[in-house]
Amino acid sequence: MAIAIFLISFAIGAAIVLRAYRMRAATLRRLRGFVAPPIVARHAVESAPENALYRFLPHRVARDLRLLDISLSGKAAVSGVALLAAAAIAANVLAGALAALVLCASVPLIAAAVLHVLAGRRVRELGSFLPRFFDRVRQLLVIGNSLPTAFARAIDGSHPRLIAFFAPALRRIANGAGFADAIRQSSDDIALYEMHLFAAAVSTNMRFGGSLTHALNNLVRFLQKRASVERELRASTSLIRTSAWVLALLPVLVGALIVTQNQEYARWFVADPLGRSLLVYCAASQIAGVFAMRAITGSEF
Repeated sequence: MAIAIFLISFAIGAAIVLRAYRMRAATLRRLRGFVAPPIVARHAVESAPENALYRFLPHRVARDLRLLDISLSGKAAVSGVALLAAAAIAANVLAGALAALVLCASVPLIAAAVLHVLAGRRVRELGSFLPRFFDRVRQLLVIGNSLPTAFARAIDGSHPRLIAFFAPALRRIANGAGFADAIRQSSDDIALYEMHLFAAAVSTNMRFGGSLTHALNNLVRFLQKRASVERELRASTSLIRTSAWVLALLPVLVGALIVTQNQEYARWFVADPLGRSLLVYCAASQIAGVFAMRAITGSEF
């Protein structure tokens, strides 16, 4: 009964969120009919507006979705909630209320963790494109372009991932925001070290003046040296990282082998209270070991 009440309440809340999302999307469509911002770059006009559904998600999840260029529609959200509710009902019927609660709690956490890992890879990929992009901006400044124009022209010839990432910044500039504020907002969205340095260089130049081309030249050289050091560190720690993967996967493989070869022995870990305690201890120690090995083999610079 408690699970049924929880699922009904969850469905009602999802319906309310979906209705609010549709009302806000309709309002944004009406407002876009009255606003015609000046064109700064082609990508600023072609990029899609901010997804209204992101306002109801945690900040980190919404940021990861934006980085991965995933547009979460209302129908997809309702379908996911309905699928999770159906799986929870099946788990409640087959394994009890505890299994249903564990399923409802674990599936969103696992999905958020997978999104975070994929977004981290996308951030590292964007970071590898930025030194060349900054050097392109510097070259356009040298030949006499203004900073917003050089920025927009550099984006036109960049990688599609960079174009998609900088599209919100171009849209903010087209809507009247300051260039330094737009770059600072982009650096806050991605939380990337290279973007923070670029935003600091732009803000300092806007406030105190000076040669931005010289600052960008030093920034590009520093980022290139940093990338070279990171490659050397990863090469020198490759053996340690391989050992960490072996140590992490070996207990799982041994456990799977025991389950397939001696099912009576494996059943004791589920049926006996002492076996369940040992199973929880094994899982906790394995998770702690993974975090410890990750801290040891980390090579951030």
